[in-house]
Amino acid sequence: MPHTATISLASFVTFGALLRYLRRRARLQQRDLAIAVGYSEGQICRLEQNQRLPDLPTLAARFIPALDLEDEPELAARLLELGAAARGERQDPTAISVPANPSSRSGNLPTPLTPLINRHREVAAIGACIQRDDVHLLTLVGPPGIGKTRLGLHVAGVWQELFSDGVYFVALAPIRDPALVLPTIAHTLGIKKTGEQPILDTLRAALSERQLLLVLDNLEQVASAAPRIAELLRAAPKVKALVTSRAALHLSGEHLFVVPPLDRPDPRALPPLEQLAAIPAVELFTTRVQAIRRDFALTHDNARVVAEICACLDGLPLALELAAARSRLFGPQALLDRLRGASGPTTLGFLVDGPRDLLLHQQTLRGTIDWSYDLLDEQERALLMRLAVFVGGCTEEATEAVCLGAGSWGLGVGKVTPTPNSQLPTPILDGLMALVDKSLLKCEPGPEESPRFVLLETIREYAREKLEASGHAEQVRGRYAAYYLRLAESAERELSGARQDRWFARLEAEYNNLWAALEWYAECDVASGLRLACSLRNFWHARGYLSEGRSWIEAALMRCDAGGIPDSVRARSLCVAGFLALHQGDLACTVTLSEASLSIYRSLGVRRGIADALHNLASVAFMRNEYARAAELFEDCLALYRALDERAEVAQMLKNLGLIAKDQGDFARATAFYQEGLAIRRALGDKRGIAQAYFNLGVVAYWQGDYAGAFELSEQGLSFYRELGDKMGAAYSLDTLGMARCKQDAHEAAMQLLEESLLMFRDLGDQFGIALLLTDMGGVAQAQADIERAGRLYGEGLALSWNIGDKRRVAFCLEGLATAAGPGRARHAAWLFGAAAALREAIGAPLPPSERADYERALAAARADDRDGFAAAWAEGHRMELGQAVAYALAGN
Repeated sequence: MPHTATISLASFVTFGALLRYLRRRARLQQRDLAIAVGYSEGQICRLEQNQRLPDLPTLAARFIPALDLEDEPELAARLLELGAAARGERQDPTAISVPANPSSRSGNLPTPLTPLINRHREVAAIGACIQRDDVHLLTLVGPPGIGKTRLGLHVAGVWQELFSDGVYFVALAPIRDPALVLPTIAHTLGIKKTGEQPILDTLRAALSERQLLLVLDNLEQVASAAPRIAELLRAAPKVKALVTSRAALHLSGEHLFVVPPLDRPDPRALPPLEQLAAIPAVELFTTRVQAIRRDFALTHDNARVVAEICACLDGLPLALELAAARSRLFGPQALLDRLRGASGPTTLGFLVDGPRDLLLHQQTLRGTIDWSYDLLDEQERALLMRLAVFVGGCTEEATEAVCLGAGSWGLGVGKVTPTPNSQLPTPILDGLMALVDKSLLKCEPGPEESPRFVLLETIREYAREKLEASGHAEQVRGRYAAYYLRLAESAERELSGARQDRWFARLEAEYNNLWAALEWYAECDVASGLRLACSLRNFWHARGYLSEGRSWIEAALMRCDAGGIPDSVRARSLCVAGFLALHQGDLACTVTLSEASLSIYRSLGVRRGIADALHNLASVAFMRNEYARAAELFEDCLALYRALDERAEVAQMLKNLGLIAKDQGDFARATAFYQEGLAIRRALGDKRGIAQAYFNLGVVAYWQGDYAGAFELSEQGLSFYRELGDKMGAAYSLDTLGMARCKQDAHEAAMQLLEESLLMFRDLGDQFGIALLLTDMGGVAQAQADIERAGRLYGEGLALSWNIGDKRRVAFCLEGLATAAGPGRARHAAWLFGAAAALREAIGAPLPPSERADYERALAAARADDRDGFAAAWAEGHRMELGQAVAYALAGN
């Protein structure tokens, strides 16, 4: 039933305001609307705050039905009109047509660059199976080159509307260890492992209520992981898995779909030319040939030869595409002659009449690739073989470093030394493009639109076999690992400089290669692996890979005895592991690791290392609210960094000293520290440091009651953090934005910002951030008069803050619980107020000015509610030992 508009449409002048009104009118929370339209809750929040540009086709296709506007054309038109205005577009929004198959769901489904040729029957059959409620695991099986991945991607795209939480493509081809299957799924979904919890339990918890489709591609080489996937699906009843594999997984509840070859003609009984052209194998072959030779056409003269090519290749898509790629050199008859003679009649016999079991089909496809490989010149063969070491693709620079050695693309070390009368090596890019032209290598856009080269997995497997057979595999892998060590060490300085956004993106693109290099170093050269892992310190931190980086370093250190690696490497590894533990809230481990590092550094006399270890220890003291000790250590670090002219670290120490001054209520001194650090960051072009300065200045503005200034400064910081992909910085900025909104009485918007921040902190595993958000969300709930929720949030925040040792946060939680105690519990509130006051006096962290009005109001209300017993209860709470006070507060909540 249509709603009746009670206010003028003209009163809505922004898209966000009208969207918020319509959502509330439809009695939808932001989460409800997000689920209905396939957005995240944060995206809906940003749309309502006019911080995200609306997508007009998605508005028409999803938002209008979700908001129940089909029968209210004026409201729908106004929503589209304001959406168009927000984008700066002049077209009539009512003229927007809704796509027949809109794709607005979340996920990472790749967009294929070529159409799927004539697989209508298969798509319909697989789609019908996916729609069944009793199907949770569907495996597409078939030989290599049959097109399982391409078919799976197409089906997932067609039916993605069934999955409100999205469709996710998980590329398992790069991995060989079954133990890495679940971590790879988690990484693709953006799910971070926290603490010691097994990755399966982490995935269970994250996916238990989500409705999504996992496209698990190339599972056959890690098939022993299949039972764990089955466990995951049992724990997540709304999740379905579409698997591509060369063999069945043999799991209960598994549904199989055998992918057939493409229909192919019978050369002995050709249909009319028009019908022949529509046969799938012929259509695929001619389409691929025409992409290379525009003048090619299927004619009466070549029809039989083309039919014979398709028949002898058994309708295998990869084989057809590899054959078509050679059409630049060979016409149809010459190509057919090559096919019949390239690998001998036995290979062609397998292609047409051979058994259908997996191993023989592998040999068959290998024969096709052998033929393609035979057409390469010596340099191209060498290059293809060496490209097998890359996981997830590579750049031209990486290829040159790893594959270009003495003897053209041979395996010598050092610069090329040409033999007499020999030509200089062909430039590496020419070799790469030659392989791209011959369909043995894919070229995809990388960061900053630079080319990135990726081997098809079947070709990569073939190339790996050639590399192993050459006897030089370990030599190439050693150069591969060395390149990524150099890359990481080069990136280390850049991550605090003017080009840091490009370097963060570059490291993210090389994530799989970096891990592969670390795996090689773990077996062959632990010391170099530790150098690589430590060089990625800021990358691990900014991108939220705290557990991954710390786990690798600690495992490597345990593997080596005291003499296994140089003292300087051991000291730095301990220090970086301590840094990562610090940001996970593991303060005890941070102290142990950092003190061990400091001892080694002092024995070596390495001033930079001493400063770094002291920095960790100072941060622990700060987080434990030991301000005098923290200030002393930060001052020591500052002197060392100044002497070493480490300007980025000098700015960091100034920021840390500002944090102490802020907590102690000296906002003028804090601002001076932040401004001095900001000047250094600007001189360095350090966007991440600039974002930190804006964030900290925003916090100071907030604590002093300048909520508009706090919002503006935090927005600037958030913009930088998002540009850099810095999740942790963005999460903290969202918290300040939310609290500023709360103080401006925009409570619902505040809670949405804080909920988005909390999700990010949980994802990152930052315990201090989680404690902060629980406390602040309690404050917003209290402002909304939801006392029950406020008390629950304050209680959760108190338990966590006490567990991690954040006493200042404990004080905020005690005060929050006192304020939320409500009528009739005045003595309980007085007791909590007294305990909080004692704690603030003990650590030297007074209540900030922004909180005083609410605090005094709650204190006065409690005093008025129990005039006789208030003072005694307050005094009792003030005398109580802190641990007992926390236990009392949690028991009474």
